[in-house]
Amino acid sequence: MGSRKHFADFANGLAARYLGRNTVIRGHWAAGVLSKKVLKAGETERTFDLLGVGDRLDCGSSAWLHNRLVATSTPRSWLASATLRVTFSLRPADPVRKRWWARLLDGSGPSYDVVATATLVDDRGRRYEASAADWC
Repeated sequence: MGSRKHFADFANGLAARYLGRNTVIRGHWAAGVLSKKVLKAGETERTFDLLGVGDRLDCGSSAWLHNRLVATSTPRSWLASATLRVTFSLRPADPVRKRWWARLLDGSGPSYDVVATATLVDDRGRRYEASAADWC
């Protein structure tokens, strides 16, 4: 039986799933691919509407949410909106942190903090929000 309580779990799953190292686009980590595209366009974030058709860059998040609704017998009409916002901010230089990963990247290019925030709003107006953070 469906329950609106599942929405909190869905939000956590969406945020963590997007930044997971196994979420890939053509063999590359999805957050890294998205960062290159977003930052190249001079932006700092991208927001995906998960109730829409879906986007290649949302890595199936829209389909994942739909499948979770079906698997938990939660009526789609209970979900008023669902978004996934991915934001990037320049990571401050840190000599200690730089030592270990600079060898991997040969010191080329800056690194960014990335935060994925999933926000679901039910038909009663209650918001369910969760975030996950990493760097790229």
